[in-house]
Amino acid sequence: MPGPADLLLAIDAGTTLIKAAVFGLDGACLGAGRAKQPIHSPQPGWAEQEPESWWRGARLAARRAVEVAGVAGERIAAIGLSVQGATVAVFDENGHPRGPALGWNDARQRAPRESLAADDAHFAATGLAHLNMSPTGIAWLKANRAEWFTGGYRIGYVPDYLTFRMTGNWVSDPTNLAISNLCDLSTGDIAQPALERLHLPRSAFAETKRAGEMAGALLPSAARALGLRPGIAIAVPAHDQYAAALGAGCVNAGDILLSAGTAWVLVLITDRAVVDRESSFWPARHVQRGLWGLLGSTSSGGSTLDRTLELTGQRADWQRINQAAASVPPGSDGLLVIPHLAGRTMPTWDTGACGAILGWSLGHTRAHLWRAAMEGVVFDIRAACEYLKERGVNIASLRMVGGAANSALIPAILASALGVPVWTNTAADTALRGAACLAARCLGLPDIPQSDDWQEHRPVDAWRGIYSGAYQRYKDAIRRLES
Repeated sequence: MPGPADLLLAIDAGTTLIKAAVFGLDGACLGAGRAKQPIHSPQPGWAEQEPESWWRGARLAARRAVEVAGVAGERIAAIGLSVQGATVAVFDENGHPRGPALGWNDARQRAPRESLAADDAHFAATGLAHLNMSPTGIAWLKANRAEWFTGGYRIGYVPDYLTFRMTGNWVSDPTNLAISNLCDLSTGDIAQPALERLHLPRSAFAETKRAGEMAGALLPSAARALGLRPGIAIAVPAHDQYAAALGAGCVNAGDILLSAGTAWVLVLITDRAVVDRESSFWPARHVQRGLWGLLGSTSSGGSTLDRTLELTGQRADWQRINQAAASVPPGSDGLLVIPHLAGRTMPTWDTGACGAILGWSLGHTRAHLWRAAMEGVVFDIRAACEYLKERGVNIASLRMVGGAANSALIPAILASALGVPVWTNTAADTALRGAACLAARCLGLPDIPQSDDWQEHRPVDAWRGIYSGAYQRYKDAIRRLES
């Protein structure tokens, strides 16, 4: 690399927060910044964003990260991007938004039950048997915002728009296409059946490249906005969960990344595409060449834990909660919590499923309920893993990030219930670290080193048999509830 440019800038454009960090090639994080990302809800169920806010937030976060790092902007050699997926907007031929974007969590991107099922051609191409996200969201825009699709127009997502603002090129990657329900798994490009259903030309969408390839060079105007030098390399972005998988070192078949926040999001790395009409997993090409990913979530994972605290009048003093729950024996003396507060979302869909507290007796305390809630969410993760094992997928190890990774108890429960080592990291920069790896790849350099903060949790032998029996009771309970 010429001159003093020896640092990488990573930007993680999330749904409610845009973060940025400066990394050295040795993997050290030198400084970080953030900017809030507003969401507007003009009607119940709607979640809209102004596309310009994506670029504004990226500028603010990036400038703050460079400032905190205490380095000159001229030292940044490349920018890598991790982005929220499936949030879609329509732009004119000059890149100006024609209206607000539909967020990935906007109700208008959910297909009505009577038209949810995809036809065979769509399933064969995308591996998805439903029409949620772009097939439904764009159809709604065409029906209700028809004037946006006149003259020259472009359909764009967060990665496309950020690469456009930085380089003048509209570029996306297969991980972002996949979460938008548009990706042809065999080619990595937009699926023809999706284009035909929407009556849209391929030219209306961004060019597709592999994450970490060169999206373009930083424009002078963008360089001034970011406080950097023009001409530096901009890497093709990746969907944030895949960037996090890269940043966490989940780059081998059998690795799992579990992001345990409000939702518990799981990304399983496989050596082949795994598709199933009944599955709720979203298949995609991994950013690591030759590998694939399956993305799914327990949508009320963290919410289940939070709700048990509300029911018991306990504030979120997690040190006390973990200590109390650890005093309860594994299996919670028969108390079961079913964490389907928003329906079952993994490994298969059932929006009508309900959560439950079962086996409650006079001998149970608040601590029993706290531990049973932890175990219930873990059993839901085990159900997903068992479902995949039955389809020939190997489960080797699990890496856990997010709020629950701070628990002294949950990782041990998870390792014992799954029978695999669980590694935790309390750092919040996993997706940013993955974005920095993409920036390094764009320069032809190896990925930056992993964080040193990973801690291993091995299965507790004395708990294994107990959790096998408790998990069977959990499955039986779900069958009874759903019947």
